[in-house]
Amino acid sequence: MSHEILTVLKKELARVFTDRRLVISAFVMPALTIALLYGVMGVMITRMVEDRQAHQTEIAVIDAPASFVTFVENTPQEDMTLQNFEASKLPELKGLLFTGALDAILAFDAGFDTQLLSYEKEALPGVKIYFNSAEDYSVDARSRLRTGLLEDYEARVLTARFGDAQYLSAFELADEVVADPKKVAGKGVGSFLPLLLSIFLFAGGMGVGLDAIAGEKERGTMATMLVTPVSREAIAFGKLLSLGVVAFLSSISTMIGMVASAPFAKFLFGNVEAQSAGAAAAGFIITPGYIASLLLIAIVLTMIYVALISLVSVYARNVKEAGTYIMPVYMLVMLMGVLTTFGTGQPDLWVFGIPIYGNIMLMKMSLSYEMTWQMLVLNLGVSFVFLAILVAVIRKMFSSERIMFNA
Repeated sequence: MSHEILTVLKKELARVFTDRRLVISAFVMPALTIALLYGVMGVMITRMVEDRQAHQTEIAVIDAPASFVTFVENTPQEDMTLQNFEASKLPELKGLLFTGALDAILAFDAGFDTQLLSYEKEALPGVKIYFNSAEDYSVDARSRLRTGLLEDYEARVLTARFGDAQYLSAFELADEVVADPKKVAGKGVGSFLPLLLSIFLFAGGMGVGLDAIAGEKERGTMATMLVTPVSREAIAFGKLLSLGVVAFLSSISTMIGMVASAPFAKFLFGNVEAQSAGAAAAGFIITPGYIASLLLIAIVLTMIYVALISLVSVYARNVKEAGTYIMPVYMLVMLMGVLTTFGTGQPDLWVFGIPIYGNIMLMKMSLSYEMTWQMLVLNLGVSFVFLAILVAVIRKMFSSERIMFNA
């Protein structure tokens, strides 16, 4: 039996690796595509962030009070240019703001300084910020005004009023991050990488799996193989194993593409929060145990996908029909992956007992260094039971003359 399975396995792998088009589509194109895609995305995002950081913000100030003018003169803003205008210019300036030619408008109430001096008798003077929420530069300008310039100006006014602005503070607030740098760094990668790996694992098996069985049924070669002395179980297991090898190697090709694009995609693979928190590592830390756990999860998930693809391929009469049947399954796989990107906090243990969804979630937990042995054992146990059921169904289908001979 094992010799027959090995014979079928060698035949199927030889068929794949001697076909130049299959080699290119299954192993070369995934690496090139993902490297190009994430490399370009990384470069573009990096340029966009650097451009926003280097932008000189243009602010129009309406009816600037003398106290504000003096404050700006004494504390010049290196990343911000402020120009003073009268209130009559406001409609024209709004037009410039609407078109993006101006980043923000800072409008003071008339008689602002006078109202400051009589604050006990009258309402507080107002300051309004006009900004364009459709323009990134304008949104950044509003943030810089609120948390930078106006905050400092208010502190200066309070200092002049009370002698020291700290009199208005009951305590001093400070942040101190207490977190594992590896987990913080892994959060960013774990949010999207499991979804991508799941999709590419399925796509890698689907590209070859539909033709391996449905294609041979359509060409008539499957009927010839079934009448040979090789048992049908050996044929089924041999094809399943060969498809698993091809799908897994295709996913490895995808991971190589991701690694190749990493130097150009630091904003995708790095973790901005980890950098701002002062973490030692801005990217995830790779260890032998880390790689082993990911490989184990990926192998099990690949086996499930291959079994699902093979089941559809066995049932279909030809490749076109198999392609029609496999699309709902592909959509379901993508939906499962997308669902893992939502949710907060630690998922319940029972979640890892859901086939496919639990596997992808386990991969996410592994990438963020939060996987436990309980999660792994439960997921592997359920996965192997689910896989055994699929294989049993495939074996039964291989024994059906009606299905295998398109009767």
